[in-house]
Amino acid sequence: LSLKNKSVKWLLRALKSVSRVVPEIKFPYAIEGKNLTDDPNAADIFDADSLVNHYYTVRFFSSLLKMGKRITPLGYLVDIPTLLLISEDDCMASNYHKKIFSAGLNPEFSKIIYFSGKHHDILNCSEREKAFLEIELWLKNFSREMC
Repeated sequence: LSLKNKSVKWLLRALKSVSRVVPEIKFPYAIEGKNLTDDPNAADIFDADSLVNHYYTVRFFSSLLKMGKRITPLGYLVDIPTLLLISEDDCMASNYHKKIFSAGLNPEFSKIIYFSGKHHDILNCSEREKAFLEIELWLKNFSREMC
């Protein structure tokens, strides 16, 4: 849950300075659909969707990064059945932080599935059927264990 691009980190620091003067100033959301999914149709739909907020406040973005850093080491506190679908080619979230979080999960009731070569939005990638099948199988197994 951290930015990978160092120039974006520098920009964030600069924007935080601006936000102290004008806290609700909005900036364009620099993420394009092609950064989220390898499916060109899904990327185009994301870019054109009027319900997607294509702006963010620096305050919001900064709080998102802070919370990401706070929860990264807390995977060991998760004591409920958990399924993580993790993209290994995610330009939105740090693989390092995802691995730290997932390493803390209890393997008795958690499952982690890695998607190689996929972007951040696994449920809208070219292998979405595989992702949904994994979710379905996990839910079926989980429901059997609960009965």
